[in-house]
Amino acid sequence: MKQLVLALCTLQMAFGQTDGRVAVRSTGQFDPEGNALYSVYVASGQEDLEELTISAALPAGTRYLESVHKPQSGVYDGVKDNIVSWRVSRLERDTLLGPFVFRAKVDGTTAEVPETVQAAVAYQRPTAALVESEAPSGRLTVLAETGSITFDARGTLDASGANAPVFVGGTGVALFVPEGAVTQRVTVSLRRLPVDESKLPKTQPATWWCSQYVITTEPRVSFAKEVAIALPSRRALTPGLPVSVFLSDDGSNWNPASPEAKTATERGIGFGAAGQNVSVTCITQFGFTTCRVVSGGGFGFGGFGAFGYVEQDNIVSKLTGNALNTLGQPPSIIAILIGRK
Repeated sequence: MKQLVLALCTLQMAFGQTDGRVAVRSTGQFDPEGNALYSVYVASGQEDLEELTISAALPAGTRYLESVHKPQSGVYDGVKDNIVSWRVSRLERDTLLGPFVFRAKVDGTTAEVPETVQAAVAYQRPTAALVESEAPSGRLTVLAETGSITFDARGTLDASGANAPVFVGGTGVALFVPEGAVTQRVTVSLRRLPVDESKLPKTQPATWWCSQYVITTEPRVSFAKEVAIALPSRRALTPGLPVSVFLSDDGSNWNPASPEAKTATERGIGFGAAGQNVSVTCITQFGFTTCRVVSGGGFGFGGFGAFGYVEQDNIVSKLTGNALNTLGQPPSIIAILIGRK
């Protein structure tokens, strides 16, 4: 099903190297101030690894500003000779760890900066080895705050006219509407908002909010089939974290979609849509939150979406089995990291 592979179509994955025991990759994005945020991930295979060093090279045209985020198990080692590094004592088998995030200032000496960096992971046990990522590739672009897309009974169409996920203008948001989901011509418009925590759900422990959007449809519709949407986050996320859902019709008053108590380790995610009978299931990806929406009351008409997770040791993930079923159940965690399907 196309909606189940939306993330693979939109994440623009950078392929990494692997020696069968570990893989490494990176992603990049601009923050609101125009600085570059780079994130590094490592994933293990079927063995426990010990005494790991994770490193990333500052790309040309940037200068280091700060370390932004890391796993609790990681130790920031600083930056030397334009190399940022961290240490981890142990990485269990079948585990994805990251992101290790740092911020760099674009100094204007080059016309563009890459969307990935040269990254590497070295480990000492069971035997010493070094694995590097591919060379930097792509280029960072500034995402538009607003965008819209129009479709009809054929659903969203790519450049070849096939029913597929498509980007909504230059927003970085990807939308998939399957054929037959609507019976008329529909326009979906969205606007990314600055995160305003005073209008977002209060959680305990507190939630770090990834992004906030207003999503509208014209005319108001009820989708007859499941639609999927991938929304960029303020910084890269850990793939496969479980999430919970809140609903709102005004962007200020939020209610949990399920009355069950949430555990302290469960990640919180907020999503708002007009109308009742809206079912939303979401999962985190490298730089996106991907949601699957089933609507019985008019998804997106004056709807508000805000996405976040609880700040704990939340940047380690076990991705075996069908934990990432929105990615089509990849065979292994290393396959997920390097982008195999």
